[in-house]
Amino acid sequence: TSWGDPSHRNMSKLAASLQGAGFKYLVMDAGWYKPEGGTWDSAQGDWIPNATMYPQGIRATADIIRAHGMIPGLWFEMEVVGEASPLFNRTDLLLHRDGKPITAGPRRFLDLRKSEVGDHLAGKVIATLKAGDFGYLKVDYNDNIGIGVDGAESLGEGLRQHLDGVVSFFKRLRTEMPDLVIENCSSGGHRLEPVMMGLTSMSSFSDAHECREIPIIAANLHRLMLPRQSQI
Repeated sequence: TSWGDPSHRNMSKLAASLQGAGFKYLVMDAGWYKPEGGTWDSAQGDWIPNATMYPQGIRATADIIRAHGMIPGLWFEMEVVGEASPLFNRTDLLLHRDGKPITAGPRRFLDLRKSEVGDHLAGKVIATLKAGDFGYLKVDYNDNIGIGVDGAESLGEGLRQHLDGVVSFFKRLRTEMPDLVIENCSSGGHRLEPVMMGLTSMSSFSDAHECREIPIIAANLHRLMLPRQSQI
C-alpha cells in the first residue's frame, strides 16, 4: 500500500485508517531504507532507516502502529545488495560464477557461506527488528542466482552450500526471535519446500494476483502446503 514510501507520515495515516477494522499486522514495505534521491530497488544492503522519512527513528513508527492496535512488521530483501550500497563492490562477500560476481540488474548476491555475511545480517536484520519491537518479518527475493556458484567441486554443490547458509540464518532468526512471524517469498516456487516452510510462518507463492489462473494454482498448492501457510 505504500509503494516504496512507507514513511512515518504515511504509515501513521494508514494505521489510523485501519484501527478497529480487524487487521492484526501492518507491515512497513520496501523503501524504508532508501537513500535521499535514491530508489528502494537499488539500495538493499546497508539497511539504514531514511532519517527524513523517520525523523524520530523507525521505532516511533512501529510504536504508532502498536498504538492503533496492530503488530508492526518490516520488509527486507536481505540476501541481495543493490548497486547503491558499498557492499555491491565488496566482491569478497558476494557469490561468483566463472570468477565474476553474479549480477542481476541492479543487484548482487551475498555469500551466506561466509560467517562475516551472517554476522552482518544479524547486525542489520535481527538488530533492527529487535530495536523496533517488530513482530512480523516479510522476506522478499526478487532475482535468480542461476545454475550455481563458484567455490566447490561443482556449481551445484556451491549453490547447495550457500542455501545451507541461508537456512542457517533463518534458524538464527528463529532462535533469537522465537515469536517472530516470518512471511517468506517463494521466489518463483523454489522455496516451497519442507525446510523453508518449516522455518517460516507463511510463504507468498505469487504476486500475480490479476492472473485468471491464480485461484487454480492456489487450490492445487494445498497438496504441497497447509492453506494457512499459503499467501498471495
